[in-house]
Amino acid sequence: MKPSRVKTLVNKPPKVPQTPNNKKRPRDPVEVYCRMRPLAEGQTCVCAEAVGDTAVRITPPEFSLAFKSGHRNATQHTFKCVFKEDAAQKAVFDKVGFPLVEDLIQGKDGLLFAYGITNSGKTHTITGEPDNPGILPRCLDVIFNSIADVQATRYVYRPDGSNGFDVFTESEARTEQSKNKGKKIGVKARAEMSDYGDILRISETRRVEGAVDEDSNYAVFVSYIEIYNNYVYDLLEELPFDPIKAKPPQSKLLRENQQRNMYVSGVTEVEVKSTEEAFEMLYKGQKRRRVAETLLNHESSRSHSVFTIRLVQAPLDPSGEEVIQDKSKVTVSQISLVDLAGSERTSRTNSSGDRLREAGSINAVLMVLRTCMETLRENQLQGSNKIVPYRDSKLTHLFKNHYDGEGKVKMIVCISTSADDYDETIHVMKFAELTQEVVVDRPESVKQDVGLPSGRRRANLIYKQALHEAALKETEVADPTAVPAMLAAVHPFQLAFNVISLQKYLSEVCDVSVLSEFKAALENREKIRAQLIEDLKRKQNTFRAHLCAQEQEMSALKASVQDLNSAKSVKEKASREAQKLKVIVSSQEEQLAALRADVESVKAELALKSSELDRMAENLAEMTKQKDILLRTTEQYELDNRDLQCQVASLHAEHQAQLQEKETIQKTMTGFVSKEREKFEQMSRKMEKDLEVKNEKLRQVKELIRNSPCPRTPFKEKNSCEGVNGQLQKGTEQVQVEQQQQQQKQQQPAADGATAATCTPTVPAPVKGKGRKRSVSENWLEHKPTDIVDNGELLQPIMKKKKTVSTPTTKDLNNKQVDKYCLQHQEQDSDGDVKTKIFKGEIKQTVGGGTSVQFTDVEVLHHSRPTTFRKPTSPIRKMKRSASANQCNSSQSSEGTTDRSGTDEEWTDVETRCAVAIEGRPGSQPAFTHAQLSRRGPNRVQQCARILQL
Repeated sequence: MKPSRVKTLVNKPPKVPQTPNNKKRPRDPVEVYCRMRPLAEGQTCVCAEAVGDTAVRITPPEFSLAFKSGHRNATQHTFKCVFKEDAAQKAVFDKVGFPLVEDLIQGKDGLLFAYGITNSGKTHTITGEPDNPGILPRCLDVIFNSIADVQATRYVYRPDGSNGFDVFTESEARTEQSKNKGKKIGVKARAEMSDYGDILRISETRRVEGAVDEDSNYAVFVSYIEIYNNYVYDLLEELPFDPIKAKPPQSKLLRENQQRNMYVSGVTEVEVKSTEEAFEMLYKGQKRRRVAETLLNHESSRSHSVFTIRLVQAPLDPSGEEVIQDKSKVTVSQISLVDLAGSERTSRTNSSGDRLREAGSINAVLMVLRTCMETLRENQLQGSNKIVPYRDSKLTHLFKNHYDGEGKVKMIVCISTSADDYDETIHVMKFAELTQEVVVDRPESVKQDVGLPSGRRRANLIYKQALHEAALKETEVADPTAVPAMLAAVHPFQLAFNVISLQKYLSEVCDVSVLSEFKAALENREKIRAQLIEDLKRKQNTFRAHLCAQEQEMSALKASVQDLNSAKSVKEKASREAQKLKVIVSSQEEQLAALRADVESVKAELALKSSELDRMAENLAEMTKQKDILLRTTEQYELDNRDLQCQVASLHAEHQAQLQEKETIQKTMTGFVSKEREKFEQMSRKMEKDLEVKNEKLRQVKELIRNSPCPRTPFKEKNSCEGVNGQLQKGTEQVQVEQQQQQQKQQQPAADGATAATCTPTVPAPVKGKGRKRSVSENWLEHKPTDIVDNGELLQPIMKKKKTVSTPTTKDLNNKQVDKYCLQHQEQDSDGDVKTKIFKGEIKQTVGGGTSVQFTDVEVLHHSRPTTFRKPTSPIRKMKRSASANQCNSSQSSEGTTDRSGTDEEWTDVETRCAVAIEGRPGSQPAFTHAQLSRRGPNRVQQCARILQL
């Protein structure tokens, strides 16, 4: 009867909860190794060199970005071990890979990263070449060399799809073999299979001694995945062959089992029985892996690949024939070898399209890995409990259990010694230093203790061999193939003294002779048994005594070994410290020599600089004097230039104004003079008739003035005709000037709502402003800057309720009681006069809760320079005077009189003389008092005479 298989979901013993007793597990730092790639052909400049076996010095070249930014000092980085350029693959495996294989057979997990920039030798370190294999092929060789005699039959262990394994009997395994033996290999799978037998490969002959349990059966399973653009793909998955349109591979999901271990759901796990079969799977996956050519690498990995080796082991049953059919007794350990894609800069690879997107995804995953390391280190150093962002990338999420104490973590940092790669290499070294500061729990060995004695496999083999020989002798079977059937019918515990002859006796006819012989044999056996028991007791006592002595000796040896180990550790620590001190001293001596050389060069440079500084100081003093002279000359020239520019501008403005006035007057008076000339002629004929009367009256006034006893200002005689003509000429000119001024006022823009106010020496009465009537509820915010000059304008806007500020604030504008706003601004026009503008607006609330000002009106206050006041004269009266003066011009010249100035004409003119009165008092000096006479009156000459008589 076949034993029943137990279906449980346990592939490892459950995790022990953290308690005060088991919380203090020993912890080890992440082991980081460094491997240096030699220079390629054509490269001569080196930026990295090994300092001993544990340190690397990085020197920035002059053309690097770090050197240009000021980071010019060499840096030294320490590692667990440094493999120089000439280090062999076997040396790297002995230091890094072989301890992982030992832990694998003992039931411990391991994780190995290959980290570095692109084209730094990561794939070469992990995979290598057939004639120079890397860590992965050598690990497979050592595993199969170690478990060669204790491998289980194929299909005894089968994956259950939940990161565990089911256990089957030998008969079920043979049945499964017969089923899969007849399966046909697909066309695509046959094309992807490499002819491994034609490849010449150097194998590793070492094996792990003392770690393999001979009473357990082992099996090896491999899987190969890649993480491309943060998606997980199975490289060993059998895809259906379609010659027309190939089906793209489907991405896999990451899941968590009941023990909270992460795994790739649905990944293909292939059972291999030799290194050759494992290499078939490796090369099959490498053909599917995504690689591409860049400027820095002809075969650049565009994804992160993970090759996992899982070792399954379970103890044998009491007979030593088959594995115990209990899934809880199965132990699974694994090694994950991760070949990380190299970090790269787009500026050097000139990537575009898919290559650029792949580079971005690679750098993003590496950045997440760095962030996880930083968070772990911070939590461990500071005792914080920050969440480690494992889920930000599939790579860190898949291996998060290793950082929680589920296995040993190692990293090989591959660097390029070329100076062209310095800027990328220095970042890799910083990440390596960060990783060494992270510590993880030390994994513990997992062995199943089933309570059965050891040596079950060996006893079963001896029993089979003896049974086989006895069966051949007793049955004389000529055909040896019939022996296994006979052996299968006998139980192993039937192997005892004379068992074969006892069965022979029992099978024959029982008679007295046989029984007596059988009785004698039993008695003899009883005597032998008693002797054996006594001998056993004696040997037990002797063995117990020897054992006690051995235990005492062992305890003494343990104490001595402990002392030796402590002394050894102290010595090793001292040697390491001494080695470090030697390295530091050598580096300090080199730095000291370099500093001394720098000091000497700096002294020489200082001497040169000091002499040059003295010379430059003399030149500076001389140049300072010249500069002062030039500055004074330049200032004087600038002042003169500004004065000249102002004069030229004023002259140009006056000239333009005169030209404009002249053109305006010419256009205006062209038609007006012709029309008025006829009127003047008619009036002149009328005035000739009255001329004689006026001359007589004038003569009488002159006589009256001459006969007056008061002193007076002498009047110059002037012909009346000349006065009339002068009056007419002055009237014409006055009319032209007034019309010109009127046209200039009409040309000023009236749309801006400005109110002009002309200030004269005679101060008129205050005029009420012509502004718009404001509502009583208007509250004004007057924005009046501090540089506003008060010119005393009479016309001002009326603002009954106002608040004047020099600089408005948000609080002033947000005041709900203020609804009006005005801003005063002053500027100078082309004539040098001050013009004041008042911008008016309304304060409105905005949708966002603020305020805005909407300007609605602009008022202009123009302040001009005062001019000489002259009483205006009507144009008709001036034209009449001009005409009369022209008619009498001939008579005046015949009398021999000379031309008078404008002042004399004013005194001789009747209208002017009537506007002036002379007051004289007895006993006082004469004084002149001016008084304006009314234009409306019967006889202005008589009024003037009466004033003079007073």
